[in-house]
Amino acid sequence: MGLLGSTALIAVSLAASGAMAQTAVVNPTGGGTITRVGGSGPTVTDQTATGGGLQITNVTQSTALTVNGVTINQTVTGPTVNALDIRGSTSGLNSTGVVFNGINTLTTSVSGGAAYYQQTNANEGVSFLSSGSTFTGSYGVWLNAPGGYLDFNSAGQGQSFIANGTAIAGLNAISAINNNLQLGTSTFTGFATGVNATNLYGSGLTSTGGSINATSTGIRLDATGGASTVNSQSAITAPIGIHSTNTNGATITTSGGGTINATVA
Repeated sequence: MGLLGSTALIAVSLAASGAMAQTAVVNPTGGGTITRVGGSGPTVTDQTATGGGLQITNVTQSTALTVNGVTINQTVTGPTVNALDIRGSTSGLNSTGVVFNGINTLTTSVSGGAAYYQQTNANEGVSFLSSGSTFTGSYGVWLNAPGGYLDFNSAGQGQSFIANGTAIAGLNAISAINNNLQLGTSTFTGFATGVNATNLYGSGLTSTGGSINATSTGIRLDATGGASTVNSQSAITAPIGIHSTNTNGATITTSGGGTINATVA
């Protein structure tokens, strides 16, 4: 998993490096800045001044982005249903890395939209350098890596995922290969599924606190091959606590404050 994810993680570390010169990409109306390290461009469509969202496309593999203190409150569709939408270049296999720093508040009230959506056609990395960001939407964060590996890293940090609209999933992680999901002490509230992951070889999910309150399933891990591993210290409350359909099963460990309060066997 580490080898497959190396390209995405290199991109994330590049974005996080204070020694590298950063160039402003856009300052959304609600505040904050999105900056880049390396590369050129990308293409920005900012409709935050009229109640829409912000989309950044054609992010090349040599470009890493940092989202710092950004506030977006999307009430109308445009340019997508997502409050912040970042997509890598579709030229060849292109990995994408994004870092969140400071307190970011991303909200979409457009039905079916994600507070944050990220897509690339190879490996994908998302990392948090601080706690306190809030993602509110039908999806909190939706990460889509249909050609590669996915790494979500909030280790040592805690974020908030809050449902509205169709309330589908707090963290929706879709990849071709496998996922590494480090939730830290994050909280998930009101979604049908707190964390949903679909891939080929399985997911590794770790939390060190926080809570997951869902109306259907706390954590759902589906894979057509391989196995998944869950190390949970989250307090999970849902009709189904943890669901897994991995071909080779799943290993589930709870510790610390990790509990499962479920009503469906």
